[in-house]
This record gives sequence, structure tokens and C-alpha cells, in this order.
Amino acid sequence: MSHNIQDRNDLMETIASLTAEAVLLEARVQTLCAELAVVAERTRVIAASLHGLDRPGPHGGAGPADAGGRCGQRSGRLVAHTDDRFPVRGLAARHR
Repeated sequence: MSHNIQDRNDLMETIASLTAEAVLLEARVQTLCAELAVVAERTRVIAASLHGLDRPGPHGGAGPADAGGRCGQRSGRLVAHTDDRFPVRGLAARHR
């Protein structure tokens, strides 16, 4: 009989421990969601800023950094590498 009581006590301790861990994990998930929201907002602002650089300025240029195109780079479309050993990522991948 005492073995059953010990098993029940162990089970109750395990349940209490798992419940406490679940509470901590839930708090961590909420923290991560808040951090993700901040990152998403920053990404949105950066994307909007980059999108603004793609628009021509009031005099037909690419804005204040119009020393030959986008941000001082040569004007024209980006040329992607045809060699698949080096995958193209980011904005250059869209032009592929």
C-alpha cells in the first residue's frame, strides 16, 4: 500500500513540476512573440525604405544617391549568375 502512496506522491510532484515548466514556457513564448513583432515592424520599415530607393526622384534620377543609378551603383538591371554552385539570395533572387 505504501508503494501506491509513494507512486501517487511522485506523480503529483511530476504534475506540479510540469505545470510550473509549462507556465515558464508560455511566458517565454509570449516574450518571443513580442520580440518577433518588433522585428517584423523593423523589417517593414526597412522594406519601405528600400522600396523608396527604387522609385525615381523628382528629377528622374534614383533620388539623392543618384551618382549613376541606385545608391551609387551602375544603373540597369542586376544580372544574376548562371552558375548554380552559388545560389542567389535576397533581392537578386527576384530578378532571376
